Amino acid sequence: MNYMKLVMDSRNLSVRQAKEYMFELFFTNDKERKHFKTL
Repeated sequence: MNYMKLVMDSRNLSVRQAKEYMFELFFTNDKERKHFKTL
């Protein structure tokens, strides 16, 4: 799953913004989103 590659290939988002954006899209479950944001 190349989410980061997708983001880096698209726009000049910072890594933090990119992560949060992708997590909002793909990890809409609150518990999962919190878990991934701690990584």
